[in-house]
Amino acid sequence: MYNNNNNGGLGEEDDLRQYHDDGGGVNNEEIKNERNFIDDEEYEDNFGDGILTSSQIETIKKNNDNINNNNSNNNNNNNNNNNNNNEINNSNEIGIGINENNNSNNNDDSHLSTLKQFTFRSVLVGLIIGCMLCFSNMYYGLQSGFITMGSLQSTLLGFLFFKMFAKYFKIRFNQFENVLLQTVAVATATMPLAGGFVGIIPALKILYDDQVNNSINNNNNSTTSISESTIELSTELPNYFTWWGLLLWSFSIAFFGLFFSVPLRKQTILVEKLKFPSGAATAQMIKVLHNLKDSEVHSELLVKEVHGGGSGAIENLGDGIQLIEDSPRGHYHDEDDDLLTNDEKQIKIKKSWDKKVKVLFYSFLVSFIYTMLSYFFPILSSLPIFGNYVKNTFYWTLTPSLSYVGQGMIMGTRTGISTLIGAIIGWGILGPIAKSAGWLVTAQTPGASNSPALVGVKGWVLWISLFIMLAESLVSLSVLVIRMILIKFGVIKNYNGKFSDAQSVDPAPPSQRVPHLWWIAGTVASGVLCVVIVSPLFGIQVYETVIAVLLSLLTSILAVRALGETDINPVSGIGKISQIIFAVVSPKNIVANLVAGAIAEGGSQQAGDMMQDLKTGHLIKASPRVQFYGQLIGSFFSIIFAVLAYELYSYAYTIPSKELLAPTAAVWLNMAKLVNGGELAHNVLPFCIVLGVLVSLIPIAEAFKPSLEHYLPSGIALAIGFYQTPNYSLIRSIGTFIQWYWFRKNSHSFREYGFIVASGFVLGEGITSIITALMTIANVPRFI
Repeated sequence: MYNNNNNGGLGEEDDLRQYHDDGGGVNNEEIKNERNFIDDEEYEDNFGDGILTSSQIETIKKNNDNINNNNSNNNNNNNNNNNNNNEINNSNEIGIGINENNNSNNNDDSHLSTLKQFTFRSVLVGLIIGCMLCFSNMYYGLQSGFITMGSLQSTLLGFLFFKMFAKYFKIRFNQFENVLLQTVAVATATMPLAGGFVGIIPALKILYDDQVNNSINNNNNSTTSISESTIELSTELPNYFTWWGLLLWSFSIAFFGLFFSVPLRKQTILVEKLKFPSGAATAQMIKVLHNLKDSEVHSELLVKEVHGGGSGAIENLGDGIQLIEDSPRGHYHDEDDDLLTNDEKQIKIKKSWDKKVKVLFYSFLVSFIYTMLSYFFPILSSLPIFGNYVKNTFYWTLTPSLSYVGQGMIMGTRTGISTLIGAIIGWGILGPIAKSAGWLVTAQTPGASNSPALVGVKGWVLWISLFIMLAESLVSLSVLVIRMILIKFGVIKNYNGKFSDAQSVDPAPPSQRVPHLWWIAGTVASGVLCVVIVSPLFGIQVYETVIAVLLSLLTSILAVRALGETDINPVSGIGKISQIIFAVVSPKNIVANLVAGAIAEGGSQQAGDMMQDLKTGHLIKASPRVQFYGQLIGSFFSIIFAVLAYELYSYAYTIPSKELLAPTAAVWLNMAKLVNGGELAHNVLPFCIVLGVLVSLIPIAEAFKPSLEHYLPSGIALAIGFYQTPNYSLIRSIGTFIQWYWFRKNSHSFREYGFIVASGFVLGEGITSIITALMTIANVPRFI
C-alpha cells in the first residue's frame, strides 16, 4: 500500500518520476495514469472489503483532493499544507487500522455481506460476453460440433473489461459480481446446444429435404403429374423452421432444466461434494484475479487438486497446472519483487495487466485477419497438403484456422490427442478401406440422402462414431449408477473424507437460498409450457411430450452426477438413450424421436451448466439465489441471441453444406432412423461392434483404477474424431501440441498468457464469422 511521506522531500509524483528515471526516461502522462492506477489499487487494498462507511470513503476522497491541491500550492500556503498533511495522516491511520483489523480476523468473513452481489453492470457485461459466445458457439457447432461453456473465458474477459475501465467506476468490481457475470454469460452462450440448433434442427431440415426430394422423384418416375400436395410440401416449410417457431421452441425448453437443477445442489455439492472441475477451475480463477484471502473462499477450494474442464472449459493439462499465476491479481511473483516499493509493485502489476490486454487484442486481431483473408481467398481455409484427391475424398487437408488452434489449446492434451486418433482410424484407415471395397453410398445411389453429411466416406464413418458414443455413454452411465448404489448401501465410500459432516451444512443463509416453492412451481410451469408449445408445433401427441419432459428430468440427474465426477456432461449419450426409449413409445415416428432427444439433451445441458455455476458460487461464497436470477436472465436472452444467430448463418449458408456441415445433425438423424428400423451402411456393423466394445472398456478400467485416465483416450473425443472431418482434428492437434510444448518449455509464460491467447484466437474467428456471413448475404465478391 502507498503511504504518502514527505520525509526526504519526495512526494508521490516524485517517487514515480524517480522510478522511471532509473529505467531511462519519464513521461508526465504515464505518471498521471500510473498515479490514478495506484489510487485505484490503494482503494481496493484498503477499502475493497467493504467495511468502511460511505462517510469515511468520502472523507478519504476529499483528503486525496487536498493532496493534489497541496502539491500545486505548496510554496504559497504552508499552513494549509500542514493541515492537509495532518488530514492525510488521519486518513492513513484509518486505512491502516482497518487493514490490521482484517489481518487479525482472517477467519471472520462477515465483511463479505457488505459487498454487492447483484449489479446491473455485471448482468449487462455478462450478456454482451454471452452474446459473443452464443454466436461463436453457433458457428463452431454448425461447422465442426464444437461448443464451449465459456465460464473461464467470460470470467477472464469480464475481469479484464472492468480492469481496463476501472477509473470510470466508483465501486470496484468484486468477486461476487464476477460470479454473477459468468453465470449470465454461460446461460446465454450455451443455447445453440441446449436448443438443438447445431444438431436437432439441422437434422429435422435434412429429414424434411429428403422427404421432399423423395416425393418429387417418385412423381417424376410415375406417369402422373406432380401432385399439389408435393408442390405445397416443397414450397412451405413446417412452422418449426420459421423464426417465430424457433423462438417458441427455444422458449419451451429454456427453463425446466434450470428449475429442476436447484434441489440437486444439496446432494451433489453440499453432501457429496462432487468435484465439478470446470466450476472449481472458475472459482480458482476468480480467487486469483480478485486476490481473495483464504478466509474469503470455501475451504474446499484450498484443497490442492487438478483443476480442469471438459467440453468447453480447460481439460486436465497435467498435474496441478493452473490457468493463471496463483499470486495477487494473477501477476507472477518474481523474487526481485520483494526489493520493490509498494508503488513500484503496483506499477508492475498494472503493466502486467496491460500486457495481458494487449495479448488478448493481438491474438483476436490475428484471428480476425486470417478469417477475413480466407473469405476473399477460400484456398486459405483448405490447403491440400496431401493432394487434391485425398482432400476431396477423405478430407485430409490443412485448415490453418487460429480459432481451431485455440480450441486445441483449450481442450487439453487428452482430448486433442484422442480426436486425432479417432480421425486417423476413421478417415485414414477405415474410410479408405470402405472406399476401395465399394461399401460407400453416393449421392447417385437410389434412395440416398442429398445431404453431404450422409453420403460418401462421411456417411459410412458416421455409423462407427454413433456406436462409439452410444457404447461409451451407456457404459459410463451404468458405472455411475452402480457406484451410486454401492455408496448408498455403504459398500464403498464417497470421496469426501477430507471434509467433516459439519461442512455439509449449507453456508448460504436462508435469505440467499432459492425457496422450495420457486423451483417446484417453476419446474411444473416450465414443463407444462414445454408440452403446450412442443406438441402442436411438431405435431406429436401430448402424452409423448409429457414422457419426454419426465424422461429429461430423470436423465438430468445422471448427467449432473457424471458432470460432477468427470467434468463431462454426456448430453449426446443422454439424448441417444431417450431416442432408444422413444422408439418404443412412438415407433416409426422419426420427428418425435428427434424432439424427445432434443428435450433430454436441453434439460441435461441446462442442469449441468447450472450446477457448474453453483459450484463456483459455493466455493466463492456467493449467493445461490443471485446466481439463480443470473441463470434466468441469461436463459431468457439466449432465446433471442440463438435464434438470431441461427437465422443469420442459415440465411447466409445452406445447412448442411461445405461451409457448415453440421456433423452432429447426421449423428442424431442416423440414430433416429436406426432405432426406427433403418439400415446400417454396407459392412459397417463389424467395425461398429469391435470399436464400440473396445471403447466401452475405457470407463470400466478407469472405474477400477482412476489413474489410468491419464493414459487412456477419451471415448467421446474418439467419436468426435470420427464424425467431424479430419481437417479440424488435425489443426486442433497442432493447438494441443503448442499447449503441451509451451507449458513444458516455459510454464510461467504459459500460465500467464496461454489461456488468453487461446481465447483471443477462438473469439477472433467466432465474432468475425458474423461479418463474413453478412458479406456472403450481400454477395461481396471473392478473389478466388
